[in-house]
Amino acid sequence: MKVWIDGATTRCCYMMSGRKAEIIEFLKPVTSNQGEYKALINALAQGVRLHERELEVYTDSQLVANQNTLKPDSTPYARCKDEKLMKLKESVDYLRALFDNVVIAWIPREDNPAGALLEDKRLEEKRAEKR
Repeated sequence: MKVWIDGATTRCCYMMSGRKAEIIEFLKPVTSNQGEYKALINALAQGVRLHERELEVYTDSQLVANQNTLKPDSTPYARCKDEKLMKLKESVDYLRALFDNVVIAWIPREDNPAGALLEDKRLEEKRAEKR
């Protein structure tokens, strides 16, 4: 199943092919990278609930893609150094192990429908504030 994810400081979104997009609001602000990880975790957890065996996850976060994609020598393209992100990555690793295969790939921001949805929601809220 194909999944598109995006995260921000106050919410995250995931979109699974053939399903309604999900937006999760955070109780307190996080960093953008934490938001991206939370989107990935929520998407993986939903994949488990749906009994999916394989996922193709698309993100516009190069950090998340690189920290969760292995080189031929089985090491990630980028190491996770931030303590809070390490904890989130541990959750990703746990959930990934429940699948037969999970591919996490980077895509440009303009090709990410989850990112477009979050941006639309942000702009909608901004317009509502001006009223």
